[in-house]
Amino acid sequence: MSRRRDISAGLFHVTCHSVWELDLFRDDVDRVNYLAELVRTMRRRGWICPVVCLMTTHAHFMFEIGDDSLAEGMQELNFRYAVSFNARHRRRGRVFGAPYSPTRIRDDSHLLTAYRYVVMNPVEAGLVDRPEDWRWSSYATTIGLSQDFAFVNANRVLGALGGPPEVARARLRAFVEADLPVTIS
Repeated sequence: MSRRRDISAGLFHVTCHSVWELDLFRDDVDRVNYLAELVRTMRRRGWICPVVCLMTTHAHFMFEIGDDSLAEGMQELNFRYAVSFNARHRRRGRVFGAPYSPTRIRDDSHLLTAYRYVVMNPVEAGLVDRPEDWRWSSYATTIGLSQDFAFVNANRVLGALGGPPEVARARLRAFVEADLPVTIS
């Protein structure tokens, strides 16, 4: 018996992984191309994206969707990227190991835990020391250090922490970076 994915309206942590050990993003051009397809898909589908983090072999997102368009939207996003990736790198075949993996966000505690997991991925992988230093994560935009991911809307994440925006950003940063070593300048 097949198991149906829970993809009705709601908020989801979504991951996409490359096939085998293939780099999903070989360089910054690939990452920019994927982000362009992501924004196109979000606009067409009316999705809200509270966080995105592109790694080397996989990507993490959160999507808030108002209908059951997650499966179609992810198929559209990943198909368009795979076609451009294969053309650019003169290859054929699959790029993604599976279409995508969604996990429904159940409550604010789960939202914050999943958010922290997403933005700490580059730190855990040893790519950077601090999450705001990973260029391909929306975290620096959310805490007010950049405008690179202007399409990201983290209002729901910040709202889970309460207070005016500057207070919520400080609380988010303290929550995300709680276990990082303190650096003395």
